[in-house]
Amino acid sequence: MVILILMVSVSQAMEEGFVLASAAEDPYKEFWDILYREADLVVQLNKTGDGNIAKELINNSRRGAENAANISSSIWIALQELKKSGVKLYYTEDELRKMAEDIKRNGLPQETVKALKEQGWTDSEIKALEEYIAENADKIRGDFDMGEFLLNMSRAFIAAGFKYNYYETWALKRWLWTNPKELPELKPGTETMNPLLAEEWMTFMSSKTIEEKLLAIEKLQNKIIEIVSKGNVDYIENGGIVFEYRSTKERDQSIRQDSIGTITLPKPKIPSPIIPSPTPTTNKYYWPTALEAYRTAAEIRTLLLGIKYGNGDRKLEEMLRNRISDLRSELKVYKVFTSPSLISPFNVEKEGKLSVEVKAIADEITTSYVRYHLKIILRAKDNDVYVSKIKVNGTGLSFEKDVDLLVHNNEDEIIETEISKEVYGEISNTVKVKGKVEITYSPIYGSTPTLSITSQSSEEKVKIVEYSKDFELEEHDIDPKNVSVKLVVDPNPARTWENVKLKLKIRNDNEKSISGVYQVKIAMPDSGTIEYTGSVTVNGGTEKVLLLEPIEYSKPGMYSYLVSFKFGDFLVMDNGSIKVIQDSGDSSSQTLEIMSVEFSPSIPRVSNLANVIVKVKTSTAKTVKVELMIDGEKVASQEGQVNGERNFILPWRPQASGEHEWVVYLYERVANNKYLQRNSESGKILVASADSQFAIRLYASPRELNGGGEVIFSVKVWNYGNDRVSLKGFVSDGDGAVVKNIDWTGVPANAQNYTVTTFTLTVYGVGEHKYKLFLDNYDGQPNGKGEEHWSEVTVEVRPMNGTGLKQISSECDDVYFDFKDHAYRATLSCRVYLHNSNSRDEIRIRDIAVLNSYSLGDLENMPAGSLNTGEWSINPSSFTIPAQTTKIVHFNLPLEISPWIPISVADATEVVLKDGEFITVEIPYTLGYSYDENTWTHFSGEIYDTIQVKMDTKTVATDYVLSGVMAVIDPNTAISFSVGSFKFSGIKITMKLGFDPWAFVWNGFLKPYILEHT
Repeated sequence: MVILILMVSVSQAMEEGFVLASAAEDPYKEFWDILYREADLVVQLNKTGDGNIAKELINNSRRGAENAANISSSIWIALQELKKSGVKLYYTEDELRKMAEDIKRNGLPQETVKALKEQGWTDSEIKALEEYIAENADKIRGDFDMGEFLLNMSRAFIAAGFKYNYYETWALKRWLWTNPKELPELKPGTETMNPLLAEEWMTFMSSKTIEEKLLAIEKLQNKIIEIVSKGNVDYIENGGIVFEYRSTKERDQSIRQDSIGTITLPKPKIPSPIIPSPTPTTNKYYWPTALEAYRTAAEIRTLLLGIKYGNGDRKLEEMLRNRISDLRSELKVYKVFTSPSLISPFNVEKEGKLSVEVKAIADEITTSYVRYHLKIILRAKDNDVYVSKIKVNGTGLSFEKDVDLLVHNNEDEIIETEISKEVYGEISNTVKVKGKVEITYSPIYGSTPTLSITSQSSEEKVKIVEYSKDFELEEHDIDPKNVSVKLVVDPNPARTWENVKLKLKIRNDNEKSISGVYQVKIAMPDSGTIEYTGSVTVNGGTEKVLLLEPIEYSKPGMYSYLVSFKFGDFLVMDNGSIKVIQDSGDSSSQTLEIMSVEFSPSIPRVSNLANVIVKVKTSTAKTVKVELMIDGEKVASQEGQVNGERNFILPWRPQASGEHEWVVYLYERVANNKYLQRNSESGKILVASADSQFAIRLYASPRELNGGGEVIFSVKVWNYGNDRVSLKGFVSDGDGAVVKNIDWTGVPANAQNYTVTTFTLTVYGVGEHKYKLFLDNYDGQPNGKGEEHWSEVTVEVRPMNGTGLKQISSECDDVYFDFKDHAYRATLSCRVYLHNSNSRDEIRIRDIAVLNSYSLGDLENMPAGSLNTGEWSINPSSFTIPAQTTKIVHFNLPLEISPWIPISVADATEVVLKDGEFITVEIPYTLGYSYDENTWTHFSGEIYDTIQVKMDTKTVATDYVLSGVMAVIDPNTAISFSVGSFKFSGIKITMKLGFDPWAFVWNGFLKPYILEHT
């Protein structure tokens, strides 16, 4: 179906007047000529190292890069023409299925048959395509976005151009770096701009048009070749050289240079009778990045050619800026010995001033979140400015960079930050980002214009620039605000050993159905948590109710639970707690008890009114009194009748911040109006200061464990302001090690008891384990900047009663597939926590093995032969565990998805693996243990966890020249192609396309050289 869409759509676009980007008559034929010659020259040069072959390979690689840039532009222009012509570019799965069903019933439309024949298809090939579509109409999965597909292909050809640039650079190395020497010793502070390339760099940076920049960068490339091929050059390991440079003071002073290689126009020469004649000086310089600089210059040329030929993709401009910045650094050289100082001939005393402009630029806008970066424009006025550091702290963005010297009257220094994390919107369709840019700098004071090595710096200063911008989210069919998940606990509170029923409710108020994965984790006494997980589909406008297996509690207390439901790019959550009270054992006796005590707000501020809500339950009608004590003083009381359940609300206005102890007493009125105490509850309450913008609290459940186990941690925030607050920080353990980093992009205004994050940890080792939460509204570091808050919680691990070996917990990491060595590879990493519950003797472990019955969930649904697993690595494999001690055993399994997916129809599969998919792994294992090494006992355990499968990038391809097979993974689908034929969704087709953009797109797929990485 996709082939037909592409063929017919492009034909329609051509009828609308598509024009090729280059004047070349047949860039496709030229591509193959260049590629075959490239392969031949690479083989010859690798065998001989001949300089003439190297020069020919350099020229051929330049032709290849220009050809790839040309075709990249052709595809981009074709995409714009398709958009203008009104051709449908996005097809849903339902639309594709309908088209396939129509073809199954009626055959291909005549206009499609005509278009295919015009492209060279025979009747038998067209019939084979019809039959294949008919046979596989019900196997279509996933939408198809041709616009995104074409854009990625356009960018892929730029990557192909970069591959030519790589071989162009490799030719220099193979030719000249035959016997490299060791790295020379460097002296700090001797770095400077490469004096042999100063003029070429200055010309390039001052060029205004694309044509001028192309001419300048080609001259710079040629000059690098001239420098590195001289006879008096020493070749250094890692692609560097040592060269000589003969200079004069007058000549050196005519070129302005700074420590990062920014070159301005030559200074005007002022005649003076006191200036002596120039004295020649010979210096030696070490250029560690000679080959890197050449390759970067070549990549700049490729990008400029793409832009010249009409590629308007903004990504190219971003890449060009980054490459120019890289080249500036790579033109830095180091003096092997110190040259004479330079003295400025001017004498105008001025202090440099720093001008800063900050722009927030969106990089990705979806239906639910935004990713952005900052463009920071720096300018020095009146004199030079030394910028030591730029630090950015903003919504979802942290960034630091050392800048160095800014030369006044030079071009602006542009700093592009890295792309932010995903910043999600909430109530409205707008995402607001804001933050601060802090620049630490020292103005240069002295003669202007001055050189950095002769000027004096003023004391260090700090300039802070704030930024703020609103981004509009894209509209979407599924609104995550219309999806909710809730755990219903019955009863709550529950009594010890009472059967507690659990219902999971997932509601979808959208019109369309949603499918996803739910996960429920509930804290249990002593043993950690119990987990429920599964997949579910919820139709639009309905609620799905799932009955979970009931539970029982052996001890009273408060037990947290965490519920999540992930569907598509969205995640909805719910959390709460189950209160368990001690069963009296006599259900017939009359009861009068406090069911719960709740503070509202749960962290009040000084002088603000707080309500203490006390829930009382009685089996018969009674008159009661409820009394609230804070730090030993009575602050409120209330009397009333209770028959069943009733809430008593006691007001309290705290007068001091910090932690306060509270007690609630419950009295029953008896004869003679006397009150007898029947029940009480106590605890601690945190009070925030009157000027606090926010408060925080770290919770853990369960707080007590026998031997160890999994603990649920929750980070809660109270926002007392009328604006959203962004918080950063961490959770650390008792040794100060960070166990969780936190960067939360916005707690809603006036939010109370707001959950920032919830996570689980396996806590083990007998004793108390302290965990500290730190959050601030500045940079996430406890340095006194911004408003800072700490919270602490303690989890106690007690000795486990009994004897023998216990598995107290197990967990697995998400698997991340990356393309390495011509396959998609990942490692499944899991951990088992084994506890020796014996109070006296150590235990010996050996012969740990995973049973062959282990399950990798949906990973095993791969087509035959495409998923390969290595050998299990278990570390340690034999060891001892002291008494009442826990040790971790690591299980690792290498995974490989081969790009050699079978191309026959019988073996074909359309979807191999989905990015972001959740899978459940079950890994049974066995081991032997002994206390005396004479008697060994068999032990069986199991690792059970739900993890997420992730891919490396949106489109990945093999980085292997002429390998014969290339695999491409888009966000949802794995597809393979082979030399001489093209396979899509399992059909093998020999393409015979005529003169149109897709002739090269499809043929390009047939060779792995086309793509390296997008």
